[in-house]
Amino acid sequence: MNLPAELLRLLNEPGVGKIIGIYSENGKLEVLPLTSIKAPRPDIILLAQSAEKEANKSLIHRMEIDDSITLLFVATEQGWQRTFRTICKVKEFQTTGPLYEKFLDELRANYAELPGVWVLEPLETTDWSQNASKRAFPT
Repeated sequence: MNLPAELLRLLNEPGVGKIIGIYSENGKLEVLPLTSIKAPRPDIILLAQSAEKEANKSLIHRMEIDDSITLLFVATEQGWQRTFRTICKVKEFQTTGPLYEKFLDELRANYAELPGVWVLEPLETTDWSQNASKRAFPT
């Protein structure tokens, strides 16, 4: 599915809070703040490899069993709280290639190197914003 235009804009905006929720192999929910995430196209989300080893192990596990992860995006703009939940499939982990290179170019100001990027495919997005009814964007 393609991300809604408003979510795509917020996802690429540096000041927006972004959180990932991943179930580990033992069923424990891990919730981590995200600082390096981009959506170069409406159908792909890129996530920089986490410094958290358990998060990376959980992402590998989700990719191997073809299961989803959940991302939460929260922004406050002009009196509105914009909140989106996006369920994603972990497609692959890249250490080279055009997506990796583009992300590395954008992060160079903050990071000396980028070990790799996770490529996520959005499956479903729900708008949980205040002053807006729940709207699902199904696959």
